Amino acid sequence: MKIKSQHLVPLPPLTVEQQDALRASIEAEGLRVPIDVDEQGNILDGEHRFDIVGQTDLVRVVSGLSEAEKRAYAFQSNLARRNMSPAQWREIQPHLKEIALALAEEGSTQEEIGRRLGVAQNTVSAWFGTPIIGPDNRRTRPDARVKIPREEHDSIVERLEEGETQEQVAADYGVGQQAISQIATKAKDTKKRKEARPKKGMYDHVTLLHGNMEDLVDGKFDLVVTDPPYLIDANYDSVVELEWDRSENPLKQIRSWLSVIQPHLSDEYNLFWFCSPSMAADTELVFRELELSVQSRIVWPKRSLPKGRKGSDRFLSTWDMILHAGNRPLNFPKEWTDAWFDVQLRQDEDGNLSCFEIPLTTSKKEPRVHETQKPEELMRRLVEFGSYPGDRILDPFAGGGTTGVVTPTDREVVLIEKETKYVRAIEKRLSIRRGS
Repeated sequence: MKIKSQHLVPLPPLTVEQQDALRASIEAEGLRVPIDVDEQGNILDGEHRFDIVGQTDLVRVVSGLSEAEKRAYAFQSNLARRNMSPAQWREIQPHLKEIALALAEEGSTQEEIGRRLGVAQNTVSAWFGTPIIGPDNRRTRPDARVKIPREEHDSIVERLEEGETQEQVAADYGVGQQAISQIATKAKDTKKRKEARPKKGMYDHVTLLHGNMEDLVDGKFDLVVTDPPYLIDANYDSVVELEWDRSENPLKQIRSWLSVIQPHLSDEYNLFWFCSPSMAADTELVFRELELSVQSRIVWPKRSLPKGRKGSDRFLSTWDMILHAGNRPLNFPKEWTDAWFDVQLRQDEDGNLSCFEIPLTTSKKEPRVHETQKPEELMRRLVEFGSYPGDRILDPFAGGGTTGVVTPTDREVVLIEKETKYVRAIEKRLSIRRGS
């Protein structure tokens, strides 16, 4: 009869030591325990022995079993020989319960099911929602749970990196595979955080100033890119009501800010200014009053609806406007295409409306240190498109410092932030100190 491996039940593999001991025993004394198979030669018990010896005549045919009974036989044979940890036991219990239900449908009693699976009858009863209480059927639970010592984590990660499976490592430590998976995930996240930490001198081209932009803007700038306070009603188009994000006269405040910036623009410049959809049209009128020529209107879809917005009487905006003003050609890469940058161009009577499809900032992808922080990839496009090597860049409302993060080292960037807590966040994020 030809023996066929089928791995009927998802049991944890033997530990490396157990595998070595079984192999040594078979090599020294030969195969002494027959491999149990069904009428077709499918293995019911003896998978590990078969892996070592291959095809053999030492087999025992177990006949007359249903599919559920075959799986129960495989489980019971292994559970009788192996001492599994509480974590491993928890992992196989759902499979045992599935077999128990199948046996019940075939007419087996709870007592018969327990005997076939090698578990107590009260365990079977609990699976069916009818627990048995009594001294003879009281289920015992292990008092201690297997916990992998912290000092073993590096060794586990090393084994996984060398190609061992999580299943095998879990078996060697007597834990469920989930525990090994958690260790691997934690190690991966730790490595990413370390790699993301700023290296010494990485942001020497960034100057951070603490205070009001009206008092600190100095010199000429080739590019201004900034996400200022939107100054809108929190109940209309915002996430939360922030003290620094309010104004009794928003347009007057925007005009004041732009009036401070305008004298510090180079003869040839680009300016990117974020604003709320509800303020976009009025903000553009302020640009026109100050003779800041608007070249493009960039729509940034945020792809999600933030919590805390009230919209029972209107459609809510899930996009922000970026007004682009200036008189300098944009620095598009030679290989630039619309498809490559996820940009859609739509023609309207006022010109091109560029649509940047980039999702909101999430802490999983990049550190979020500000309530209205914009994604690094979005800010990187604006900085790289709007400037050239050797340029001087200004962000007068630095927030979480993302403009500084994405500015290439061949350009100088000045960040200005009024709020102390955000200045501290930028210092930590970029490993720099604020200037005087």
